[in-house]
Amino acid sequence: MEIAITTLSLGQNYTKDYTLRMIEDVLSLSKIDIYVTTDCSQLIRDKFGENSRIKIKELNRDDLKVRLPIGPNKGADDFNFNMRYLCLDHVKELENSLIIFTDCDNSFDWWDESEIKNFYEKMVSDGFDFFGPRTDYKVRNLLNTFNTNCLSKINQSEYDYANCTVFWHKLYNYDMIDFDKKTIKDFENHGWAGAGLPSEYLLIFINKDGKLKKMVDNWKWFHDYLVNKDFTYGTWAEGFEIGVSAYLAGFKDFDISYSHPIWSKVFTPNGYKTGPRGGIIHATEK
Repeated sequence: MEIAITTLSLGQNYTKDYTLRMIEDVLSLSKIDIYVTTDCSQLIRDKFGENSRIKIKELNRDDLKVRLPIGPNKGADDFNFNMRYLCLDHVKELENSLIIFTDCDNSFDWWDESEIKNFYEKMVSDGFDFFGPRTDYKVRNLLNTFNTNCLSKINQSEYDYANCTVFWHKLYNYDMIDFDKKTIKDFENHGWAGAGLPSEYLLIFINKDGKLKKMVDNWKWFHDYLVNKDFTYGTWAEGFEIGVSAYLAGFKDFDISYSHPIWSKVFTPNGYKTGPRGGIIHATEK
């Protein structure tokens, strides 16, 4: 079994202040490889040279839509979080592997390979192959909540949909609402209803039988859908696209919660930024 970490690192600030720290910790605390998808490869090579455990996928910023306009008036824009599919595209060929997908500003704090392998073997035995916090929250829960509590107020321009569900903008972005009938399209038998909606800061995949390739293709579809729209309502909470893409690829999810006895020790959310190993506050680009 191969184990790999994959992350996206865009911009000099994030690469210098956070990603370099994660790379250094992964190299010193473990024997696994780290895959970095970045537009700042030279910063990494300047610090670590041509290290065989650091796998770099170079991005050309001119080929990306890093920010997308928000709202019909396009009065603001937002980071295109769906670009993170490129991290999984980087590792999709690693069959029979454990793929760890995380934010570059999460700190890598602890590693015990025997415990990780025990986790892998147990989950394979139990039939699970996709893990993250909050995967028990399903798209059907989102659709039920929105259909019941929000759609009756849809014409109230001041209504705060975020108080109803953090994923409200996904229903707008992907044209899932029938405004005339005030219902979710295909509400009773929606094809995405069984998908989990994980917290996207830490996701783990057991990649077998080409599932990760399928998942990447699905997430790229979501990415391209919004890139080619005139505007979006934001791409944050990309756990929606991740969960649906994994579900359609055939992954079976398992909720590891935010306090898993292994994974909560490995990573601290925002650990290099605002967590206990933080202290750097001037980075402005992700």
